[in-house]
Amino acid sequence: MEHLNIDNEKCIKCDRCVQDCPMGIPEVDDNGTYYSNEDNACICIYCGHCVSVCPVKAVTLNPNNDKATLEEMADYGIIPFSLSPEECPPSEIGNLPLASQVESLIKSRRMTRSFKKDLVPRDVTDHIFHDVLTYVPSGHNARGYNALIIEGRQKLEHLGELSLDCFKEIMENGSLHSFDVKVHERIIAAWKNGKDRIFRTANQAVAIYCKEHIVPSDPALKFILTYFEMLANSMGIGTVWAGYFMRAVNTKPVKEYLGIADDEVVLGVMMFGYPEFDYPMLPKRPDIEVKYF
Repeated sequence: MEHLNIDNEKCIKCDRCVQDCPMGIPEVDDNGTYYSNEDNACICIYCGHCVSVCPVKAVTLNPNNDKATLEEMADYGIIPFSLSPEECPPSEIGNLPLASQVESLIKSRRMTRSFKKDLVPRDVTDHIFHDVLTYVPSGHNARGYNALIIEGRQKLEHLGELSLDCFKEIMENGSLHSFDVKVHERIIAAWKNGKDRIFRTANQAVAIYCKEHIVPSDPALKFILTYFEMLANSMGIGTVWAGYFMRAVNTKPVKEYLGIADDEVVLGVMMFGYPEFDYPMLPKRPDIEVKYF
């Protein structure tokens, strides 16, 4: 079975699949016949663009069956699958928000640090991660990423306690900027006085992690949380990056508590929940200097 089945009876020679494939798998010969370049099948990233870009549904993608190739792909984070045109739902491009609405979402999004006690229901978070965020881009379409949703104030408080030991250690070894030293001193002091400056009043957080060897993982996992942040805010859910906790999240005590394996790495954590306050005004932000070359 060829990697791509290209129905040349349906094909209208538009060349879309050839131009759009990042790995040069669909090609056209001197007679104008479209075919699958099997030499390049071993570097397919299974983005599915060859199937989705065809206007006449002439392309079908088949999984790779070569054992060595499959092992290499698994190590890289690529997940092979089969895809027919009938399995592709129609594009939702007609349902996109107006540019002005996206602008308002970006400008109105605030880092939420005060949360209500009510948890975001699991059916909502399941929908966000299973139905929407699977479409977030990643380098070479690598996957194998996991979302761990931490629920409950007691769990976050325990993680805060574990974080304090890490903060003290990094303050002693001199790896922090002088500004951060002062910040962490005050985080520790506030904790002793019963104030949580690590997780604030959050009752939920999500950690995104994967096996350490997945090559394009760092930006991809941050993309997932960035898209999560924008979608959540559009749904009335507040978010804030758990930057302080990120200093401690990959330490042994924290990973053991969360059940994250030694060969896995957490690359992003975000608290979320229903905001206690709204923000009726937009704070000023410094301008971005733009240069052209």
